[in-house]
Amino acid sequence: MTLLVIDMQQSFIFRHEQFPRYGQTIDAVKEEIIAAKKREDFIVFVEFCTESRRKEKFNKYPSRIAPTLGELTNLTINYFNKIFVYKKSCDGGAEVLSALKHYQIPKKNIRVCGVYTNACVRETVKTIADNLSGSTLSVIGNAVTSSGGDDWQHDNGIHLLKKMNDNVVVV
Repeated sequence: MTLLVIDMQQSFIFRHEQFPRYGQTIDAVKEEIIAAKKREDFIVFVEFCTESRRKEKFNKYPSRIAPTLGELTNLTINYFNKIFVYKKSCDGGAEVLSALKHYQIPKKNIRVCGVYTNACVRETVKTIADNLSGSTLSVIGNAVTSSGGDDWQHDNGIHLLKKMNDNVVVV
């Protein structure tokens, strides 16, 4: 199994009492990372960046908006089944697919968490689902959120994910 952690970067999500859904999402993603480590799954951190790195797609340090939250990446210190993938748009599907192939990461069962449900998560999942028809992509409903923790955007994103390909499920 593989866990995708999409855009859990300080610029997009943070702990603040005004946005309780953000804190709940961060905690749910932590649980997913801990469970993935116990299963010895691959963990793919997907980060939005501001410039393309040409051939240097994986495990490099491009000009990123901000790194993935330290409270998440610190859970993977000394964990070797992890990589970082960088994307320049909402849809990171092509970059993830390239990394899965390059590193021979399992593609059969992919769990997905991150931000934003209605944009980056949805678009990345769609690209992967369209190109990996034999795989199951499970979007973890309590481990995704939308801009500002907005319920309408989150619920709309979940609705659109549920209407997607047969190989996409929301759990």
